[in-house]
Amino acid sequence: MTVTVTRCTTNALIQTLSNSQYQHWGYSEGGAMDEYAFMWANRLLNNAIDSAALEITLGQLQLYFERDCYIAITGADCAAYKSSASQSGTQTVGNWQVSAMSAGETLTLKMPKQGLRTYIAFASGIRRVITASISAQSTSTSSAKVNRDNTGNKDTRATDIDDLPSPMIENSLASHVINRQPLVPNCKLIINQPSQTVVKRCVNRQYISNYQQVTDHDQTIDYVPSTLAKQQGKDFGLTFGQQVYVIDSASNRMGYRLRGQALTINHQQRLSTPTSLGAIQLPADGQPIVLLKDRQTIGGYPVLGCVTRQSTWQLAQMRPGQAVRFQAVTAAHACEQLNQLYQFFFS
Repeated sequence: MTVTVTRCTTNALIQTLSNSQYQHWGYSEGGAMDEYAFMWANRLLNNAIDSAALEITLGQLQLYFERDCYIAITGADCAAYKSSASQSGTQTVGNWQVSAMSAGETLTLKMPKQGLRTYIAFASGIRRVITASISAQSTSTSSAKVNRDNTGNKDTRATDIDDLPSPMIENSLASHVINRQPLVPNCKLIINQPSQTVVKRCVNRQYISNYQQVTDHDQTIDYVPSTLAKQQGKDFGLTFGQQVYVIDSASNRMGYRLRGQALTINHQQRLSTPTSLGAIQLPADGQPIVLLKDRQTIGGYPVLGCVTRQSTWQLAQMRPGQAVRFQAVTAAHACEQLNQLYQFFFS
């Protein structure tokens, strides 16, 4: 079945979960910024948790369905609705639930009032992407993508996931190709035929992310302090935890730049080392940078610690101008929380 992108005015990408095992080849990790919302979208449809889905920043997307299809929308609420040329009026398409799209219907996403990124998963996942020109795409969207990796065959007009290694977590090089393909008007998504019956269901309210809270209050971001940060003494940790930082407009999928009181630390110059998701780098200007999914593979700035994986998902839904505070936690605490979530989604 085919889904056509009829309108796309902001950054929209095809993402899988993560590709960290290929960083030693020089690839960025890539993958969904808000893994929690991404995994829920696939779980609602009984897809493999790492099935390719759409990640849309600030909504403003329109899709035309040529055949019946089940979808799940999670993440930032874009007040989605569907319409048809054969029927008058529109019908609301709920967030954090499974919805049925009929042949000839158009799905429209508005700009969300809270949150930043929305995910759309399709029953059985995306099989193929057809565009007018893949090479043209690489110049038509922002640098938030990972086009610097230059992956994929620029001369082809279609990418078939089955022609590449499996996009599952243990062998996800295929998603390095599709991750570099931003959606553009008139590109087509070929959706797999569902192999099982899809049941309409929704996420229990208590498990739905509260982006209203993210908008209205300073957010507490958990991080594990580095050895370097601990060497600065107890006062440094207290000072860092008391600071309020504002997300800078230069932030993107590579990293979030923060603005606040400049920090100074005592450290020796060192060689560049591999980076990790959530690493808090401190450049010469003393303003922290939190590295995210499209980060570089190595870096030489001092590292104050590492934001927990779950807190990076929280950051992924925050916009420039919103404020954060840092709270130190132990590595054991961070791992225990993450393992509990992953056990739920991968069980």
